Parts: sequence; C-alpha cells; structure tokens
Amino acid sequence: MHSIIMTYNEISNLGPLNDKSVPALLPVAGKPIVLHLLEQLHRSGIMSVSVVSRTAHDEIDKAIDTRPLLGMSVKFLPGIEQNGGVNHDILVIGTHQLVDTSWEYANGREANNSGTGITRLTSSTDETLGLLFHAHTKQCIPETWIDFSHYEKSNCAGTINILKIESLTGYRAANFEVLNGECKHLFAAGRQVSPNLRVAPKAQVPINVVLGKHVYIGGQSRIKDTVKLFGNVVIGDDVYVDKHARITNSIILDDTYIGAMTSIEDAIVKGNMLIKIDSGVCLTITDPVLLSEAV
Repeated sequence: MHSIIMTYNEISNLGPLNDKSVPALLPVAGKPIVLHLLEQLHRSGIMSVSVVSRTAHDEIDKAIDTRPLLGMSVKFLPGIEQNGGVNHDILVIGTHQLVDTSWEYANGREANNSGTGITRLTSSTDETLGLLFHAHTKQCIPETWIDFSHYEKSNCAGTINILKIESLTGYRAANFEVLNGECKHLFAAGRQVSPNLRVAPKAQVPINVVLGKHVYIGGQSRIKDTVKLFGNVVIGDDVYVDKHARITNSIILDDTYIGAMTSIEDAIVKGNMLIKIDSGVCLTITDPVLLSEAV
C-alpha cells in the first residue's frame, strides 16, 4: 500500500500563523503535523509515502528528518503523478487534521460496492478520515482535499478522536490533547522526566521553575529560574524565557524570547507576534524587552 499526504499552502482560519509557517510544519506537542502523520503511517506498516505540496515541497523536505522512519520511502512532490489509474491501493490523508487511529485497517481493505473503486473511510459520526483508492480504479486522485461526502462511506473505525487543525482553538486543542496523553496513536516529542514535564534534548529547566498540569520544553530552550508555567504549556525549540515570566495555557513557537516579568495567557506567541486564541486578535509587540525573536 502507498499513502499520499496532502498539504495546504494556508488554512484560512489559522490567520497570521500562515505567515509564520507552512501549515504542515506547524508543531503539535513538539512535532510538525506532517511528521505525526508519517510516524502514524510507519507504525501502521505503510512504508511508501508521497508528501504533496504545490509550493512548499522543498521546504517540507528540508524540515523533516525521515531517517528514524526505518524502511520507509518518503518523497516530497509538487503534485500527484496521474497515470489514468493506480495499480495498488492508495490511502489519501490530509494535514488539516490528526486522526487518533492506526491506519492498519485500511491495508488490504476490500473495495466498496459503488463501482468507483474508492472508499471513504469514516468515523461513526460520518466524518471523513481518509480516502482509499483501490488498485485498478480509473478514478484520478484529486490534487487538493475536497468535499468527499459523495463517495460511499465505510464506517471502519468506530468512535475516533479527530483533532481538526482548522482554527486557532483547534490548533491549541490538538497540542494540549497530544501533550496530555489523551491520544492512543499520537505522541508528544521529547522524553518524560516527571509526571507533568516532557523535555527535548538540550532543554534547560531549573528545578525551581513552577510547573502546571502538563508542560513541554523544546530543544535548546532555556527557562530561567522563578519562571511560572501554569496549566498546559508548549514551548518550542530555541526559546528563552526570562526570570519571573508567567505563561498560562499557551503555545510558544520556536525562536522566541519571553522577557522578564512578562505574562502570557491563552495565547500563541512567535517572536514579537502574540495571538489571543479565543478572539483571534493578533498583536505586534514593539518593545523587545517584552517579546522578540530569540537571538
């Protein structure tokens, strides 16, 4: 079986996050979305994958290290090769959502009775998880994720947690659910060093930092003493959080400086950009003492 991962140039409801990253590369609990999908496919025994992006395939290729995915062949392509049909089953999934499931049930699944040679894999609530193009179908694979509701459904997975990354609140929920261990088939980056703390290599976290419910600290990030991290907090790579800063239920993206005494709550921060998650309001902080790109 082969799999195609469809990516997006932007997801409109993510607003300014589209300007900071290709959506497929947005981190969820320390890993890019596309890497979560590749790891899921690898664990499911699907070892041939094409990641398709019309404009960012080279950027995604450079950002994703596929070496740990032993035995998997991954190609990063600007489009789908269409030859008037396929000679093996192809599973098509998208980077707009993370589905908490194993894709093993799709491997070798019989075609439906519609005659199209296409099966829409669905949850018990009729949400589309992926599309299965069976061997020898003459149907062309669409270049973008479209409304697939007209295809015959196959409720093969029961009740499934679907993390939809189509809004700021959805992006926050995906981060926190994976971080909290609420998913069976999606895993946060780093290693667990205490019940409420995961860290990536070379992260520096003093013992007197106040930790909340669940916290992830990315690689080479430095958290100064007297910092307080409340609730769920995800901190990316190469982040510097200065003394007496306070972060609550927020996501701090890579290469960001959080100034001393700065308070962040229910927000996504990247450099000097602060996005309030619930309202979508985006603020540019001009005082580098408060927020800035990490040096």
